[in-house]
Amino acid sequence: MAVVPVRDATLPPGGAEAVAEAGGVALLAGGGAEDAAAELRGSARLLLVWESPEFQPGRWARAVAGACAAADLVLLPACPDGRDLAPRLAARLGRPLLAGAVRVGPGYAVLPRDGDRRAVRV
Repeated sequence: MAVVPVRDATLPPGGAEAVAEAGGVALLAGGGAEDAAAELRGSARLLLVWESPEFQPGRWARAVAGACAAADLVLLPACPDGRDLAPRLAARLGRPLLAGAVRVGPGYAVLPRDGDRRAVRV
């Protein structure tokens, strides 16, 4: 599942890609989330929408954790709001945070190292 923070009815950079990587399952949260969901209607399998006019990462993590709890993997775009929300949501869910991972699979993640010159599987 992808959790995509939305501001002013606009998906952030990397938002659509996160939804695609999550198999088309996403929760859009933020001001204008319903309008932003229209951009994904043709490509998403399941869209949940939570309207919240002001970005408050701690509050958001508490609010969306329940919707994410059953997901095997929770992805967020690497936009500023995604990077702010991700550690709080990971802590709330009791899961590891794999910031910057370029690939994730059962039991592993691939992370860039040395200024993106090499990838390390962990």
